[in-house]
Amino acid sequence: MESEYVDCASSSEFPVVFKCEGTELIGIVNYPSDATVGVVLIAGGDQYRVGSHRLFVQLARSFATAGIAVMRYDHRGIGDNRGRYGGFENTFADVAAALEKFVAEVPSLTHVVLCGLCDGASAALMAGHQLESVGGIVLINPWVHSSNLEARVRIEGYYMTRLKGKEFWKKLITGQLEVINSLLSLVGYLIHFLKSALNPERTMMRSPGYLYRMLVGLRRFKGSIMVVLSGSDLVAQEFRELLRMDERWRATVKRNQVQIVEFDNADHSFTSPEQRSTLETQIGNWVRETVNTDLKGKTI
Repeated sequence: MESEYVDCASSSEFPVVFKCEGTELIGIVNYPSDATVGVVLIAGGDQYRVGSHRLFVQLARSFATAGIAVMRYDHRGIGDNRGRYGGFENTFADVAAALEKFVAEVPSLTHVVLCGLCDGASAALMAGHQLESVGGIVLINPWVHSSNLEARVRIEGYYMTRLKGKEFWKKLITGQLEVINSLLSLVGYLIHFLKSALNPERTMMRSPGYLYRMLVGLRRFKGSIMVVLSGSDLVAQEFRELLRMDERWRATVKRNQVQIVEFDNADHSFTSPEQRSTLETQIGNWVRETVNTDLKGKTI
């Protein structure tokens, strides 16, 4: 297995330990010589600092090769860390502590960008506007799940596509399909779909509270934001549906600082080497260009 730690002339990769509200946390820092730009990677769900399919290891080393410093870390209760993981909605203290340690370890930094995958992206958006040293945010397939959004995505995407396909009808006729369970699932999604279609504004007002906190973060953040969406991912599709349904989100995202990048054939964690390589390049270029042109003199 490839080691998580490396050392080379152009970039040093080393572990760090720091405290968050009395609990010791573990992180990994990639420090290219004299780096002035840094990225803090925030994992989603119960994933630890390596990231899904080692995505964060690959991103960190790619960015470091391009002269960008990187820190990836584990939340409390994740990986080797003690404490309890309270869900992505409650990770602000972890993000803030990691950012403080990162800046201390890489004193040459002048700008920092938060980058998260899935609900790690959601956590980044909720935290970014509260952290003075953050000048940019990258959201990779941000988690905006609600039962109504899922219903709309399932009905309009999954079920309509299946009904048009020959394979579905073949399985139905030959008895390979669990008809009762499929129908129950479809009826449940239809109920949510019809409720949201009849009164979309009321539906969105009843969405999970973290969606409102994310919207507040989007509105209040003064730096630049990049949103990366995969074509073969239900999480990304829910984000697209949110923009389509909710005027507040749609209007806020349309501001100039928000750039949406689509990866038509990518899955949730960019397991394709080609797609991952393109992701590394696009985010790396965006980070450097953002620092040079869009941060309006905002420094640490």
